[in-house]
Amino acid sequence: MVQLVTLAAGTDPRRRRVLLAAVYGLAALSVPEWARVAARPIAVAAEASALRVGPAQVETARTMLHLFSAADAAYGARATRAAVVDYLATTISPWLHVPTTRQLHHELFTVAAQLTYLCGFLCMDDELHRAAQRYFRIALNLSAEADDPVTYATTLRTMSVQAHTLHHHSQALDLAESAQSGNTAAPGATRAFLSGQLALACAATGDRYHALVHLRTAERHLDRVPNGRAVVGAHHQASMAHQRAAIRACLGDRSGAISSLQHSIEQRPVTERRSRAITLATLADLQLRHGQLEAAVATWHRFLDDYPHVGSARLDTALATLQARVRPYARTSVATALLARTTDLQQLRRQLSPPLSRRA
Repeated sequence: MVQLVTLAAGTDPRRRRVLLAAVYGLAALSVPEWARVAARPIAVAAEASALRVGPAQVETARTMLHLFSAADAAYGARATRAAVVDYLATTISPWLHVPTTRQLHHELFTVAAQLTYLCGFLCMDDELHRAAQRYFRIALNLSAEADDPVTYATTLRTMSVQAHTLHHHSQALDLAESAQSGNTAAPGATRAFLSGQLALACAATGDRYHALVHLRTAERHLDRVPNGRAVVGAHHQASMAHQRAAIRACLGDRSGAISSLQHSIEQRPVTERRSRAITLATLADLQLRHGQLEAAVATWHRFLDDYPHVGSARLDTALATLQARVRPYARTSVATALLARTTDLQQLRRQLSPPLSRRA
């Protein structure tokens, strides 16, 4: 896929900054459901090449997927994104043009789609939303070529999450519905993953009835499967509780959302530091809005314990938001100490981060 090379932009930092700073586009959210894609598979022309791709190369790509995914979960996008971008451009992209057997072709394109999806997620975590959108579109094309409806649906689902985060709620609902369509044979955890996002998308558009229907469906699917961790599209009881909290918050149940977030933090695997930090930030914000200043400050201190270990623009934004929320309480002793600690950590982050580190 030449797009993977184009997005990496070679070694020219100025060109890479232009590509990554491009604006998120609503037009790019119009994508076909799986039934239409499966009927018209995308053809990728094989080129003459001295490269040889076999099972060993596919297994190597799977291993790299596991390593990149684990590093992202523990340390955030900033520790991993540049390496994934370059790996896709310099290693995976050339392999996609090498003739292989039909079975190997499907396996190679599946892992390529999953790596590209992960790269899109990393860009989203660093709030590079247009770059994320471009990687997600490539992941859709690759999963279609691989005849892989699960990765296709997972990508649509995360595009829905991105649209929801950016307050494009009707588009988020369309994407969540498309992700759900045609995946009745998907594993239970995947079906829970998809149904939970559809529930949130319904809640954000004011459809309380269908939000609760889809939430119950997601919970039933997840209750029937082991609490394992997928490499792409991980979904377990902690992530389900986090999603339940988001739905309750959309529906106006702030105390229920707080309870769900607390449960999510209790259930979160220790290896998922970034997700735990994001959940703590969300919980602190809700506690403060609910008038629980001391509880919010205590939660924020837990967030700050994780913050120095994770490189994520989402966490930087959460820190700035929470700082603004607490500033009106600066005359209280608990808030004063918290704000001082926050300022110290922000200064340390600026000293350790080179200029334009998010864009280069």
